[in-house]
Amino acid sequence: MKVATLLAIAVLASAQGRADSPQTTVAEDSPQVVDPKLHADVTKLVELTGIRAAMQNNLKQLVDQGKARMRQLCTGCDPAYSDEWAKRMLARLNIDDFIAVYVRVYEKYFNDDEVEQLIAAQNQIRKSQRPTLSDELKQKMAAQMVTIQSEIIGGTTQLGAKLGGEIGKEIELEHPEYFKNVSKVGRMFDYASGASQAAITVTPAQQAGQGSGSTAPNPKASFEDPSGIQETMGYDEILRRFGPPSAKVTAGPGQETLYYSRKDLAVAVTLQNGKVTSVRKSGPAAQAAAKTP
Repeated sequence: MKVATLLAIAVLASAQGRADSPQTTVAEDSPQVVDPKLHADVTKLVELTGIRAAMQNNLKQLVDQGKARMRQLCTGCDPAYSDEWAKRMLARLNIDDFIAVYVRVYEKYFNDDEVEQLIAAQNQIRKSQRPTLSDELKQKMAAQMVTIQSEIIGGTTQLGAKLGGEIGKEIELEHPEYFKNVSKVGRMFDYASGASQAAITVTPAQQAGQGSGSTAPNPKASFEDPSGIQETMGYDEILRRFGPPSAKVTAGPGQETLYYSRKDLAVAVTLQNGKVTSVRKSGPAAQAAAKTP
């Protein structure tokens, strides 16, 4: 089962052989006015994808990753700090809050007819059948998939970072003794916020080299165009030649997707055990290249 950061509708798009969009926006906090039937159908779709069960099954592992990240960030902190932080995170993380992000983003980009198609397609997938979608919906998903993924990543990451920061601040006030060996006193909850972002498995560009034990490239270096990324390339070669990605999503054991974007091109690179297994390109530059004989 896919972990929560992997969109179930991305599986549908992949089954149709489509590419991603060049847009990478972050979820907006402004309230949406949504038709009740659309809301009910989107909620049904999200539940059908298995996202809730995936989050429940992986919650402790994700919090443990955040705990390990915190110990890297605050080497002078008493280990009891990260232990207490992880305990409170597990107790207070509300999966419904994260599900609401998925629902809100789906409602923003799909109408009810499209959601009903996606529900039918999801049921087909559950029966090991090839999903069928209208050409219009397939084109829409191909054009906006990266945008949808980015907004969900942004929304869930913000939720985790906010809660992690609040818990970190609480512990700082209750247990100042945990920080007696920290040279810079105060705002220890910033470490907790950073750990929460790691727990959501979205890695900022400046940290992208840490997941595979590599040193992040020099940000001043001149990197090659990401359109040159090819299958069978290794993770280290990609970082060395093309630089850190805009975002990195861990989708399961040994599987991750790197996202590169520029004004006229978006590249989504899927790796399995450190090797590229697929490269998906979209945008004006990709379209022009496809038309070139």
